Amino acid sequence: MEAQKQKTFLEEVRKIPQIAKVAGSSAIPGKESDYFGIQFQPEGSSEILTTKSMVVADGLEETLGFTLKEGRFFSDETADSTSIMLNENAVKVMGLENPIGRKLINIRQDNNGNRIETVYTITGIVNDFNFISLKEEITPLVLLSNEGFGNGSTYVMARVKGGQIPEAIQSIEKLWKEINPEQSFKFSFLDDNINAQYEAEQKSGRLFAVFSGLAIFVSCIGLFALSAYITSLRTKEIGVRKVLGSSVTGVVILLSKDFTKNDFACLRYGSAYSLVCHGDLVASEFRVSDYN
Repeated sequence: MEAQKQKTFLEEVRKIPQIAKVAGSSAIPGKESDYFGIQFQPEGSSEILTTKSMVVADGLEETLGFTLKEGRFFSDETADSTSIMLNENAVKVMGLENPIGRKLINIRQDNNGNRIETVYTITGIVNDFNFISLKEEITPLVLLSNEGFGNGSTYVMARVKGGQIPEAIQSIEKLWKEINPEQSFKFSFLDDNINAQYEAEQKSGRLFAVFSGLAIFVSCIGLFALSAYITSLRTKEIGVRKVLGSSVTGVVILLSKDFTKNDFACLRYGSAYSLVCHGDLVASEFRVSDYN
């Protein structure tokens, strides 16, 4: 969609009663391919750092719920074509103290291989957030204003008021067909996109549970068959012991002690392994309990 059409579309979507917030963005959380690499050289430093980046429109912070640590967000009341925002990790990696107002030099090459430098001013710092996956640690991220990219956006992201999703989708689709009829209307939900990242783990977990149950069942059958076979080999011994006054409990202990030794050995090693796994989960960067 052309930048002017997109601007008109966003303005009209904001008027829809079911919409709480709406803004444009070049990337959506969880989709790694949307985040492009960009090189910066902090002012006064000779080191060049490559970070992930995304281009955002004014108001995206409210739509996605970014938390401002210091400085300000991009705004339609300010000229932000050379403004830049960093996450906490980027500030740490770049070793910036008092980052607001500091300069970052973007270094790139044109089609002829000539070096091009663009100076950006840091205007805000946002708290770290998972923009790719919980499987990975949070890495440095910079946010650029779409004012420096023709005011265009790849995605239009909207926060819908609770319980009004069907009405909101119908209204947005109607607007889309009026403003941009040459392109089909497509939409998705952010939580569905994020959940899709973990479908493989969920399927693996279900498959593991099924085969674990099957393995336990087969093991129990084998253990029963083995115990029955050993008992049949010691039938005479059992009879003699009973004649000599041995109790049922004593006979059972005699027959099962060999199996019990193996069971306790498996329990010991299994417990040790589970403790190691638990330690890894506790030390993990992100845990299930963090998001409950």
